[in-house]
Amino acid sequence: MRYIVETNALSKTYGKRTVVDHISLWVPEGCVYGFIGPNGAGKSTTMKLLLGLVKPTDGLDPAGIQEMRTLIRSMPERSGATVLLSSHLLGELEQIVDRVGVINKGRLLFQGELRELQRHSQGAVSLRVLHPEKALPVLLTHGAAAQDGSCFTLPALSDGQLAQLTEQLAASHAGIVALTRHTKSLEEIFFHITGEAGA
Repeated sequence: MRYIVETNALSKTYGKRTVVDHISLWVPEGCVYGFIGPNGAGKSTTMKLLLGLVKPTDGLDPAGIQEMRTLIRSMPERSGATVLLSSHLLGELEQIVDRVGVINKGRLLFQGELRELQRHSQGAVSLRVLHPEKALPVLLTHGAAAQDGSCFTLPALSDGQLAQLTEQLAASHAGIVALTRHTKSLEEIFFHITGEAGA
Protein backbone atom coordinates (compact mmCIF):
# COMPACT_ATOMS: atom_id res chain seq x y z
CA MET A 1 0.00 0.00 0.00
CA ARG A 2 1.32 3.42 -0.96
CA TYR A 3 0.91 6.24 1.56
CA ILE A 4 0.43 9.83 0.41
CA VAL A 5 0.83 11.22 3.93
CA GLU A 6 3.10 9.44 6.39
CA THR A 7 4.48 10.76 9.65
CA ASN A 8 6.65 9.20 12.30
CA ALA A 9 6.33 10.60 15.85
CA LEU A 10 5.18 14.03 14.63
CA SER A 11 5.25 16.43 17.59
CA LYS A 12 4.64 20.11 18.30
CA THR A 13 5.02 22.06 21.50
CA TYR A 14 4.16 25.62 22.47
CA GLY A 15 6.52 26.43 25.31
CA LYS A 16 6.12 23.54 27.75
CA ARG A 17 2.72 22.48 26.39
CA THR A 18 2.70 19.54 23.95
CA VAL A 19 -0.20 19.87 21.51
CA VAL A 20 0.83 17.12 19.07
CA ASP A 21 2.40 14.15 20.82
CA HIS A 22 4.36 11.66 18.68
CA ILE A 23 1.66 11.08 16.06
CA SER A 24 2.37 8.51 13.37
CA LEU A 25 -0.18 8.85 10.55
CA TRP A 26 -0.53 6.68 7.46
CA VAL A 27 -2.92 8.02 4.85
CA PRO A 28 -3.15 5.63 1.88
CA GLU A 29 -3.35 6.80 -1.69
CA GLY A 30 -6.85 7.12 -3.09
CA CYS A 31 -8.86 7.29 0.14
CA VAL A 32 -10.91 9.80 2.09
CA TYR A 33 -9.28 9.98 5.53
CA GLY A 34 -11.08 11.66 8.41
CA PHE A 35 -9.05 13.09 11.27
CA ILE A 36 -11.47 13.24 14.19
CA GLY A 37 -11.14 14.84 17.61
CA PRO A 38 -12.79 17.32 19.97
CA ASN A 39 -11.94 21.00 19.89
CA GLY A 40 -8.42 21.46 21.26
CA ALA A 41 -7.39 17.85 20.56
CA GLY A 42 -4.52 18.81 18.21
CA LYS A 43 -6.26 18.24 14.85
CA SER A 44 -5.75 21.72 13.44
CA THR A 45 -2.14 21.91 14.54
CA THR A 46 -1.43 18.52 12.98
CA MET A 47 -3.16 19.53 9.74
CA LYS A 48 -1.21 22.80 9.62
CA LEU A 49 2.04 20.92 10.12
CA LEU A 50 1.13 18.58 7.27
CA LEU A 51 -0.79 20.62 4.74
CA GLY A 52 -2.05 24.05 5.89
CA LEU A 53 -5.86 23.88 6.93
CA VAL A 54 -8.78 24.13 4.35
CA LYS A 55 -12.43 24.07 5.41
CA PRO A 56 -14.46 23.02 2.33
CA THR A 57 -17.91 23.17 3.97
CA ASP A 58 -17.56 26.48 5.85
CA GLY A 59 -20.22 28.96 4.74
CA LEU A 60 -22.22 26.53 2.57
CA ASP A 61 -25.97 26.05 2.73
CA PRO A 62 -27.32 22.48 3.25
CA ALA A 63 -27.57 21.79 -0.49
CA GLY A 64 -24.00 23.03 -0.99
CA ILE A 65 -22.76 20.86 1.87
CA GLN A 66 -24.40 17.80 0.27
CA GLU A 67 -22.81 18.63 -3.10
CA MET A 68 -19.42 19.05 -1.41
CA ARG A 69 -19.82 15.67 0.36
CA THR A 70 -20.63 13.98 -2.95
CA LEU A 71 -17.67 15.65 -4.65
CA ILE A 72 -15.22 14.70 -1.88
CA ARG A 73 -16.53 11.13 -1.69
CA SER A 74 -16.11 10.65 -5.46
CA MET A 75 -12.63 12.19 -5.80
CA PRO A 76 -10.57 9.05 -5.14
CA GLU A 77 -12.49 7.01 -7.72
CA ARG A 78 -12.80 9.77 -10.33
CA SER A 79 -9.29 11.18 -10.18
CA GLY A 80 -7.21 9.00 -7.85
CA ALA A 81 -6.99 11.90 -5.39
CA THR A 82 -6.40 11.38 -1.70
CA VAL A 83 -8.46 13.54 0.65
CA LEU A 84 -7.51 14.33 4.25
CA LEU A 85 -10.27 15.95 6.30
CA SER A 86 -10.22 17.21 9.87
CA SER A 87 -13.32 17.82 11.93
CA HIS A 88 -15.04 17.52 15.26
CA LEU A 89 -18.35 17.06 13.38
CA LEU A 90 -18.45 13.28 13.49
CA GLY A 91 -21.73 12.93 11.64
CA GLU A 92 -20.23 14.82 8.70
CA LEU A 93 -17.15 12.63 8.47
CA GLU A 94 -19.08 9.39 8.90
CA GLN A 95 -20.88 10.14 5.63
CA ILE A 96 -17.67 10.73 3.68
CA VAL A 97 -14.58 8.90 4.93
CA ASP A 98 -13.08 5.44 4.33
CA ARG A 99 -10.42 5.66 7.03
CA VAL A 100 -10.23 7.54 10.31
CA GLY A 101 -7.73 8.71 12.85
CA VAL A 102 -9.06 9.60 16.32
CA ILE A 103 -7.01 12.18 18.22
CA ASN A 104 -7.42 13.56 21.72
CA LYS A 105 -5.07 15.67 23.83
CA GLY A 106 -2.45 15.50 21.09
CA ARG A 107 -2.35 11.68 20.97
CA LEU A 108 -3.58 9.38 18.22
CA LEU A 109 -5.94 6.90 19.91
CA PHE A 110 -7.13 4.95 16.85
CA GLN A 111 -6.23 4.71 13.19
CA GLY A 112 -7.79 2.41 10.62
CA GLU A 113 -10.72 1.77 8.32
CA LEU A 114 -14.06 3.27 9.28
CA ARG A 115 -15.65 -0.20 9.23
CA GLU A 116 -13.00 -1.40 11.71
CA LEU A 117 -13.99 1.41 14.06
CA GLN A 118 -17.66 0.61 13.48
CA ARG A 119 -17.08 -2.97 14.64
CA HIS A 120 -17.17 -1.44 18.11
CA SER A 121 -20.67 -0.17 17.36
CA GLN A 122 -22.73 -3.01 18.80
CA GLY A 123 -25.09 -1.58 21.34
CA ALA A 124 -27.95 -2.81 23.49
CA VAL A 125 -30.51 -5.38 22.36
CA SER A 126 -34.24 -4.70 22.73
CA LEU A 127 -36.60 -7.65 22.97
CA ARG A 128 -40.36 -8.11 23.19
CA VAL A 129 -41.92 -11.46 24.07
CA LEU A 130 -45.43 -12.88 24.45
CA HIS A 131 -44.71 -14.72 27.70
CA PRO A 132 -42.37 -12.65 29.90
CA GLU A 133 -42.66 -15.08 32.80
CA LYS A 134 -41.15 -17.83 30.62
CA ALA A 135 -38.48 -15.51 29.19
CA LEU A 136 -37.36 -13.93 32.46
CA PRO A 137 -35.16 -16.78 33.80
CA VAL A 138 -33.28 -16.93 30.47
CA LEU A 139 -32.98 -13.16 30.11
CA LEU A 140 -31.65 -12.61 33.62
CA THR A 141 -28.67 -14.88 32.83
CA HIS A 142 -27.86 -12.51 29.94
CA GLY A 143 -28.06 -9.31 32.03
CA ALA A 144 -31.53 -8.18 30.96
CA ALA A 145 -33.43 -5.32 32.55
CA ALA A 146 -37.22 -5.07 32.19
CA GLN A 147 -38.62 -1.94 30.53
CA ASP A 148 -42.24 -2.91 30.97
CA GLY A 149 -44.14 -6.18 31.23
CA SER A 150 -43.13 -7.75 27.92
CA CYS A 151 -40.20 -5.60 26.76
CA PHE A 152 -36.61 -6.09 27.87
CA THR A 153 -33.24 -4.45 27.24
CA LEU A 154 -30.02 -6.45 27.23
CA PRO A 155 -26.43 -5.22 27.07
CA ALA A 156 -24.47 -5.58 23.82
CA LEU A 157 -24.11 -9.24 22.82
CA SER A 158 -21.79 -10.91 20.34
CA ASP A 159 -23.34 -12.79 17.41
CA GLY A 160 -22.74 -16.09 19.21
CA GLN A 161 -24.33 -14.84 22.44
CA LEU A 162 -27.34 -13.50 20.55
CA ALA A 163 -27.80 -16.80 18.71
CA GLN A 164 -27.58 -18.69 22.02
CA LEU A 165 -30.13 -16.34 23.59
CA THR A 166 -32.66 -16.82 20.79
CA GLU A 167 -32.24 -20.61 20.97
CA GLN A 168 -32.81 -20.57 24.73
CA LEU A 169 -35.87 -18.32 24.41
CA ALA A 170 -37.34 -20.55 21.71
CA ALA A 171 -36.79 -23.60 23.93
CA SER A 172 -38.55 -21.83 26.83
CA HIS A 173 -41.58 -21.05 24.59
CA ALA A 174 -41.33 -17.35 25.47
CA GLY A 175 -42.69 -16.29 22.07
CA ILE A 176 -40.23 -13.77 20.60
CA VAL A 177 -42.23 -11.01 18.93
CA ALA A 178 -39.46 -8.48 18.21
CA LEU A 179 -35.67 -8.43 18.53
CA THR A 180 -33.64 -5.32 17.69
CA ARG A 181 -29.89 -4.88 17.92
CA HIS A 182 -29.07 -1.22 18.32
CA THR A 183 -25.82 0.18 16.96
CA LYS A 184 -23.74 3.04 18.31
CA SER A 185 -23.09 6.01 16.09
CA LEU A 186 -19.55 7.03 15.21
CA GLU A 187 -20.00 9.85 17.74
CA GLU A 188 -20.81 7.39 20.55
CA ILE A 189 -17.80 5.22 19.63
CA PHE A 190 -15.62 8.32 19.54
CA PHE A 191 -16.68 9.39 23.04
CA HIS A 192 -16.06 5.86 24.28
CA ILE A 193 -12.51 5.85 22.85
CA THR A 194 -11.60 9.37 24.00
CA GLY A 195 -13.33 9.18 27.36
CA GLU A 196 -15.01 12.53 26.66
CA ALA A 197 -18.62 13.16 27.64
CA GLY A 198 -21.08 13.49 24.76
CA ALA A 199 -22.47 16.90 24.00
